[in-house]
Amino acid sequence: MLFSCLICKAPIERRRGGQKTCTEKCREEWRSLYEKNRPRNAPKMEQCAICGQSFQRWHGIKKTCSEKCSEALREKYHRERYDESHPRPTCVICGTAFRGHGGLQRTCSERCAKQYMIAESCRYREENKERLAELAHRRYLKNRDGIREYNRKRYLEKKDTVIADYQKRNRENILAKKRQHHAENKEKDRAYREATREQRYQSAREWKRKNRERILLQGHANRIQLQTFKRVVKSLGIEI
Repeated sequence: MLFSCLICKAPIERRRGGQKTCTEKCREEWRSLYEKNRPRNAPKMEQCAICGQSFQRWHGIKKTCSEKCSEALREKYHRERYDESHPRPTCVICGTAFRGHGGLQRTCSERCAKQYMIAESCRYREENKERLAELAHRRYLKNRDGIREYNRKRYLEKKDTVIADYQKRNRENILAKKRQHHAENKEKDRAYREATREQRYQSAREWKRKNRERILLQGHANRIQLQTFKRVVKSLGIEI
């Protein structure tokens, strides 16, 4: 059956039940005309449920005149919902009553949620200590070479920083261990020094012979530095 296009009046054969135009261009023109001239519902005057001010309502669900009143209406709804017959849940960390967003929520804030997760994680590790240790041991045996290589590379990259940081944090313990070792091995150290005295003297003489020029230059620099220091002290009137 032939029909006339609503835009150019050209005869067309309908391929679809609601076809009204012959080409894409005519269809776009018809759509723009329809949107321009289609009947629209007139706004209704309503009264705000919060402040009582009149406003225009374009659809059937709006009850407030502004965003502020909408927020106040939501607060009112929640207060009516969580009354004495529906008590608010209590936070398992700080014990504060809060407005929950679901049946599984147990904390009132993000801070309490982090503390709760840490506590649950510690509890799980404590209850499953043997099982987790066994799994970690199996994983280590399976990837032993890769773990050792990774640890070696990481140690070499941070060797100086790690050693300096460890010595700084454990200075007292290191000194205490050195004193204890010296006290326990005092006789052994004395016997070792007596046995290797000639060898150490020979090594010292050999080093001095090879570095004679360096020693002389260093001694000359030290004498100049000492003389400068004495002159400065004398100019300041300080007695040594």
